[in-house]
Amino acid sequence: MEALGGFRENYSKAWSEGMKAKLGLASGAKEDIAASSLVDDVIAILKDGPVDYTLFFRRLGKAARGDLGPVHGMVLDLAAFDAWAERWLALEPDAELMDSVNPAYIPRNHLVEEALAAATNGKLAPLHELLVAVTEPFTERPGLERYAEGAPEDFGNYSTFCGT
Repeated sequence: MEALGGFRENYSKAWSEGMKAKLGLASGAKEDIAASSLVDDVIAILKDGPVDYTLFFRRLGKAARGDLGPVHGMVLDLAAFDAWAERWLALEPDAELMDSVNPAYIPRNHLVEEALAAATNGKLAPLHELLVAVTEPFTERPGLERYAEGAPEDFGNYSTFCGT
């Protein structure tokens, strides 16, 4: 019971630290207050539309380097995002930190399904290509662009289950 009693505090601390890193923000009393507000506000902005969180946070690293274009196309409320981005950029986010915690490549369902279907037919190349991408998920490499993008629109809704 004692261990369970401390779970909420430990989880909240870990989540907060992880989100600050995703936003490239330093730790410190003043920074923590600003970061907490920024985290809450960006999550609220992202909830308004169908945003791919992995792509958003990875592309936000480009925004930290001065290029807001890639993330602009991902949000519905540009005015809210621009106001948020102004506050965030004022804290001088660390783009390198962001790139080290926001993966460029993840094993997306459509790519896993593609690799499984090919392997079922004796073709292992798609699996090997997927593994090359996700083995070093934070390092962008030429030729792996398709592994950084979301699912095509015609992939449809997809449900995964524990253990799959």
